[in-house]
This record gives sequence, structure tokens and C-alpha cells, in this order.
Amino acid sequence: MRKVFILLFTICASSSLFAQQWDLRKCVDYALKNNISIRQAELQQSSQKKQYTQSVLNTFLPTANASLNYNVSFGNSVNQFTYSITNGSLQTVTGNISANLNLFTGLQQLNGMKKSNFDFQAAAFDAEDTRNNIMLSVTSTYLQILLNKELVRVAEEQLKLTTEQLVTTQNRITAGSLPDVAIYDVEAQRARNQSDIINARNQVILAELNLKNLLQIPDNETFEVAVPDVTNIPMDLVDSTKVDDIVKYAYGTQPSIKAADARLSSSIANYRISQGGFSPTLSAFAQIGSNFSDNNTRATSYKKDSAFFNGIFLGLQDVPDKTEITPLGIQFDNSLRKVVGLSLNIPLSAKGQNFTNVQLSKIQTQVQQLEVQNKKTQLRQTINEAFANAKAAAESFVSNKRSFEAADRSYDANKKRYEIGLLNQYDFERSRISLITAESQMLQSKYTYIFRKKVLDFYQGKQITLQ
Repeated sequence: MRKVFILLFTICASSSLFAQQWDLRKCVDYALKNNISIRQAELQQSSQKKQYTQSVLNTFLPTANASLNYNVSFGNSVNQFTYSITNGSLQTVTGNISANLNLFTGLQQLNGMKKSNFDFQAAAFDAEDTRNNIMLSVTSTYLQILLNKELVRVAEEQLKLTTEQLVTTQNRITAGSLPDVAIYDVEAQRARNQSDIINARNQVILAELNLKNLLQIPDNETFEVAVPDVTNIPMDLVDSTKVDDIVKYAYGTQPSIKAADARLSSSIANYRISQGGFSPTLSAFAQIGSNFSDNNTRATSYKKDSAFFNGIFLGLQDVPDKTEITPLGIQFDNSLRKVVGLSLNIPLSAKGQNFTNVQLSKIQTQVQQLEVQNKKTQLRQTINEAFANAKAAAESFVSNKRSFEAADRSYDANKKRYEIGLLNQYDFERSRISLITAESQMLQSKYTYIFRKKVLDFYQGKQITLQ
């Protein structure tokens, strides 16, 4: 029973979470935590950080290895302790510990560490750039939902007007001022209005699905965006003379430029690494090792026996009577060997590989320099286009708003004329269509301007909000 309660509580809590209205800030924050593209970029950043850490360890820490070998020999073998030939089986154990530290490698390791650091910085800026792109995509999709909701409202208002027109037409038919067939055109228009509402609502659903995809929210979850008040839109466009200031500011703040600069620094470090291929390398090494053999024995008891040298009796001497294998610890201690030294490696010929590496890395640096210029050119063009688009959208909105206001006044006047029989059905329908078109165009230009203005705000370092 307790598990059922917990499950129901979890479901209710989840439903309550997604039933809440989502404003733009909440959508952006959620996307920054859950969007797959962002998570992939962050994983790539983590991977580059690990590689940078490894390059630091490679630069300052020695390599160390330990080995332990066990061998069994048959037949004639060399006893490593007596340096005599032994006929039969011979078991040996050899242990070694060695370490090597690079003292000088033509600065290749230091430059390699710098290169890894620049690569890590580039990955971090790439992740930030991905977050910025997702923020703009969320904002664009959010505004598209608001626009589509407005178009639904327009379609519903048109249905309401057509329904009123249907009542008026029916009254005029009853009064005898219109023929019976006049009702058919209005009924057909009402059906078209209902179809327009269905299509408009479907566009809202599709836009919401796009936003859910950006936020990684399941399609079947309840989702409702908050509708902010955007009735009073300030037409505070940036002065065209200040666009260069925005560009300069963006050069120093946009992660796409910072990532390109970091990759250029990485290319320069790689060029220096290739130059280091001509340099001698110096390393220090140390080794300690020992041996064990089952042929290494010691006496456990002695006996007296005659000793002779060149046929001359030397007397009685103690000679081993019984023996045993010398213990492992004693053998390792007696056989302990220690080695330290320096190793100098001077490159003489690498079949031209070092020369090729230098030339290739130099070309790659030039390519990256052009990439930095290209990124800056693209950014300048994007900002100039954003300003031009925002300016055009503002002018379009002002014009379309005036057109809508005029169409609205014209429709009200024509509606009164139609109700008293001074305007025919065809002209009244044209007036209604003009009103719908004018309002739709005004809404389109309004939300287009809002988005273009937010893009300009973004490049100025301002927070994206509809408040």
C-alpha cells in the first residue's frame, strides 16, 4: 500500500510540474540542463579536460614499471649465481622495478601541455556556444508558440463574427430583404472559419512539440507556455552608428570567437611541438632488481673429508654434507642490483618526417588564422543582418499596425452598412478578409520584431527575457 501511495504521489507531482505554465526564462533554464546537444558538448568538454590533466601528468611525473618473471629451463642452463652449466631442470624468479623521467625533450611536453589546455578551452567555449544557440532556438520557438496562439485567437474571433453575420443574414432573409440562398455563403464561411481554427491549433501543437524537443520533455506530458504581455512594445532600436560597438563587444565575448582563438593557440603550440622534434632529448632512469633460483643452495650440515691440490694432500676439511635451497629473501638480498643513469638521444635522420611535421603544423596554423578571421567576418555579418532585420521588422510592424487599425475601422463601418442592407455579401466578405489579413500580418511582424530585437540584445550581453 505504501508503494502505491508513493507511486501516486510521484505521478501527481510530475503532472503538477508540467501543468504549470512555463515562461521563457523557465524554458531556457530547463533546456540548458536537459538539451541533448548541450549535454554532448559538455561531455566533450569533460573529455578534453581529462586529456589536459593527463598531459600535465605526462610532463611532470616519471613512468614506473614493475615486473616479475618465473622461468623453468630443461637441459643445459646457466646458473646465474655460480655462472656454471647446470644439466637438468632450473627454476628461476626475476623481479625488476624501473623508472624513467624525461628531463628535456625539446620543450615538446611543455608545449603538449599547453596545446591540451588550449584544446580544453576551445571545448569549453564550444559548449558555451551550443548553450547560446539553444537559448536562441528556445526563444524563437517560444515566440512562435505565442504567435500561433494569437492566430488561434484571431481565427476564433472570425468565427464569432461569422456566427453573428449568420444571425444577421437569417434575420434579413426572414424580413425578406435577402433571398434564401444568401445563407449558404455565410454557412460555408463559418465552416471555413472552423477549419482555420483547427489548422491554427494544430500549428500551436507542432510548435509546442518543437519546444518540448529542445527541452527534452516527453511528447505526452502536459505543457503550457505562459503568455506575457507584449502589447506595448518599445521601438528602441540601436543606433546604426553603434553597430560597430556591438561588433567589437561581441568579438571579445562570443564563445565562437574565443573557441577559434583557442584553436589558433593550440595550432601554434603544435607547431612548436613539431620544431622540438629536431632537439636532443635527455632522460634519467633507475632500476632495481634481483633473482631467485632453485639451484642456489646452502649447506645445512658439514662433514670432514680429505682435500687434495695437484695430488698433494691438504688434510681434512669441512665440506657440505646436506644442502637446501637458499631462502627467497636471502637470495633476493644477495642478488640485489641497482642501476641509475642518464640517456641522451640525438635525432640524426627521420627520413624527413620532422621537416614534414613542421611544414604541416605551419600550414595548419595558417588555416586556423584564416578560420579566426572567417569567424569574425561571419559574426560581423550576423550582427549587421540582425540590426537590419530588426529595423525592417520594426518598420513593418508600425506599418502593419496602422493597416490593421484602418482595416478594423473599415470592417466596423461595412458591418453596419451590411446589417441595414447598404452593402452586399461579396463586398462585406472582402472587408472581413482584409481585416483577417491585416491582423495576421501585424502579429507576424510584431513577433518577428520581438525576436530580432532579442537577438540584438543577446549580442550586447543582455539577458533574454520578455519582461
